[in-house]
Amino acid sequence: MNTMLKRIFFILTGTCLILAASAGWVLAQNYTAGTASFEPRVGLFGTSNEHVSSIWTYGAGVGYYVADNVALEVEGLGVYINQTRPLWITSYALDNVDRAGHGFASNFNVRWHLLSSAQATLFVTGGLGGLWADTKVPYNGYESSLTENCGLGATFALSEHMNISGSFKYMHIGHFSDEGVNGFGGNLGVNFTF
Repeated sequence: MNTMLKRIFFILTGTCLILAASAGWVLAQNYTAGTASFEPRVGLFGTSNEHVSSIWTYGAGVGYYVADNVALEVEGLGVYINQTRPLWITSYALDNVDRAGHGFASNFNVRWHLLSSAQATLFVTGGLGGLWADTKVPYNGYESSLTENCGLGATFALSEHMNISGSFKYMHIGHFSDEGVNGFGGNLGVNFTF
């Protein structure tokens, strides 16, 4: 799990540095009250649960800026959970079997752009939602679970109404016990404003 987290952080950090280096060629977005946004995104998370090795997400968020640099967002995601389930193969031997899960997650988030420059912004985000899966997540958890998330990210402008968005995120699924999952990773997306 530590190797997976190190790879995720290395890839996201490298992507953010490359985007930051190229951001000087374009202008940053202005997130004024009344602006709407649409952001297709993908995410990858490593976990602290020994039976869930990774979580992949894909989908989009739709946001509305209720004040300058403060948006309310609704997020819909498809979710793939790479997990195993302990199984007794004999009366004295235990083995893990693959028990991958698929599901849908929806979150209601708040995004606040703390800092902005001529090329980029830095934001924090967080919210609540739910996960509905075709199998228990983790194997001793539930098929429907409350989810919480928070993150720190940045946007880098590509044009007046389009930018790249990347964030490091914490995501929690279910109970705060061995029946839940703590996920650490991030999202990459393309944000369109209008």
